[in-house]
Parts: sequence; C-alpha cells; structure tokens
Amino acid sequence: MSKINRRTFNKYLLFSVPVLSCPGLSCCVSGPYNRINNIRSEFLNEEENFILHYASMAPSGHNAQPWLIYKNKSKNWFLAVDSKRVLEAVDPDRRETLLSLGCFVENLSIAASCKGYAANIKFDSATDSNDIVAEIILSKQIVKGSDKEILSLLSKRRTIRTGHLNRKVSTFSMDKTEIESENIFFYDSHSQQGKKISELTFESNQLQISRLEAQKELADWIRWSDEDIVRYRDGLNPETLELSSFQQAWTKRFYTRSDVLTKRFKNASLKKVKEQLSSFGGWLVISSESNSPEDLLNAGRRAERLWIKAQKYKLAVHPMSQALEERKTKELLKKALRPKGEIQFLLRVSHIDNYPAPISPRRPVSWFVYQYQH
Repeated sequence: MSKINRRTFNKYLLFSVPVLSCPGLSCCVSGPYNRINNIRSEFLNEEENFILHYASMAPSGHNAQPWLIYKNKSKNWFLAVDSKRVLEAVDPDRRETLLSLGCFVENLSIAASCKGYAANIKFDSATDSNDIVAEIILSKQIVKGSDKEILSLLSKRRTIRTGHLNRKVSTFSMDKTEIESENIFFYDSHSQQGKKISELTFESNQLQISRLEAQKELADWIRWSDEDIVRYRDGLNPETLELSSFQQAWTKRFYTRSDVLTKRFKNASLKKVKEQLSSFGGWLVISSESNSPEDLLNAGRRAERLWIKAQKYKLAVHPMSQALEERKTKELLKKALRPKGEIQFLLRVSHIDNYPAPISPRRPVSWFVYQYQH
C-alpha cells in the first residue's frame, strides 16, 4: 500500500470541501455551541436576557455577529455596530452589516412579543456615536397566540448549502400573504433572469477569491478547531460549512488559517460554487428603496421574516451575495434585473427533503451588552 502525506491528502480532500468564500449572511441560528456556558448579562433581567438571546440568532456575514446593545439608565436599549466585526474587505460600506442588524431587530421583536412586549424602534436616536443605529423601547402589549410558534421556527432557522432539490419551487414564492411583492421577487433557476444571476454569482466568486484581502478576511473568521469554536462562539466552522463527518474530523485536526490562502483551496471553493449553481430551485431577490440605514434595517427584517417562514414549506435558503459585493457584477446585475431601488439580498432557494437542525454557534448575551455611558 502506498503512503500519502498530509499535503497530498489535503489536495484530494479539498476537492470535496464546500465553498468557503461566501460571506453574505452566511451562517445562521444557534446550535449546540450556543448552549455551552450561556452567560447572562448582569445589566439585564431574565426577560431581557431571553429576548436578546433569541435576537442574537440572526444571520451575519462569516457569522461575525456585528451587533452591540447599550442599556441606559432609563432602561432603553441602543443598537450599535460592533466596528471590530465589520467585514471591511467585502462590506466596506457596512451595507451587509446593517442588513444583519435588521435581522437582529426582527428576531428581537418576535422574542419580545412572546414575553408580552412590543419593540418600538427609533432610527433617529440622538446620540454621540456614529455606530449607534437605533433606539429600542420595550412597552407592554397583549401576547398573540401565534408568537410562540414563530419563535420556535426562529430558533430552528439556518443556512442550508447542500441537499437542494432541482425542482420547481412552490407557489409560496408568489404568495402575497407571505411576501411584500414590491420588495421581493422570485426567479426560477431556469429563467433568463435566474440564469443571469447564477452567471454573475459565479463570476463574482472568481473575482472575490482572487482578492487577497478578501481571502485573508475569510481565513480570519474560520474556526477550524473545537477549542476555537467554543472560545469565540462566532465565525464559520466545519459543521456550518456542511463537511462530511470524515472531513470535519480531518480539518479540525490539521487545517489552519494558511490553508485558506492556497490555490488548492480556492479551486475547490470555485468547484463547489459551480456545483451549487447547477442544481437548485431559484433565486429570491430582496430590494429596498435606498441604501439608507433605515431602509437597510427594514430590508433585513423582511428577509428574516421570509427566512423563518420558509421552514413551513421545507424551503432551503442559502445567501449568495457575492454579486452585490463586487462592483463589476453589481452593476451588471442592476442592468439585468432593473430593480426599483437597491438590491440587498440574493438568496438561493430550493425545496428540501428534510430541514436539518441548526448548528451555528452564538456568543452569550453578556458578550455584546454594555452599560451606556453618556
């Protein structure tokens, strides 16, 4: 029997590793790591900890979780961007960051409702910090019976990269009771527009993988070892990338940041993107009137509502927003789709046989809540 060294083995292993180059809100929902030492914030009561725990299940690029909560003396909250968690290489204008905060706000609103509160959002908070984007005021309300069902769906929502079925997506995509049709559009993968989105998605992945700063940023956010997964409770990891059990064991033991920067890794990523784009249902495109902070937060809320409800229809959702992150493909996408306003999300969606359990880690509430000093 011939021997094989680590370098040669990695070469073969990498050709089956799922794509690692997609930052667009790419990791979602809490998983087993979230329940390890879930420390409560000393600044919050039990209900407040509950609400923010569920709010933190929002998706974000590279699972960076770029949110902060400040609590002032009047017990109001201020939602802010954690500038240390902004993906400067692929999201320099913080567009995707604010979309993630919008998802956070939607989750917060759902969880607050389950505890008998309405979450009132003020986007024009008078503060001295450019990173604060909204003030959140909780007020008592009558609890609706359906809120707990939605909260259960929220806790199970996740990104699904594999297992997409190559069949027509149900009429759910056009159901006006579920979707605000003026802001959300569906394109079958075999339609002219769907094929164009797929073409530009692949091209943008090629462009992004060729940018060293984007690959270095990706490498910084992958937690290969179990120790780092538990230590940081953020980022991507072998489970969320949906590697096989064998691949997970191997990469956790041997992979490092430098592996992400190799040519083999990049080629394997592009191969996986091509496979993903060859067989799926279609694209959900979510837009907003502008790129103002308020419009971005609201677009994030719409996306999160849709994503949560998709589970009821066994729809897999996989954000692939690279075409919006590269200038060339973003302009070509606008010309092809001619949207009213600004495109904010490109979601690859398909029916799936079984909706898998959530697996992505989340930071404890105490790690992102602070006393507001003004």
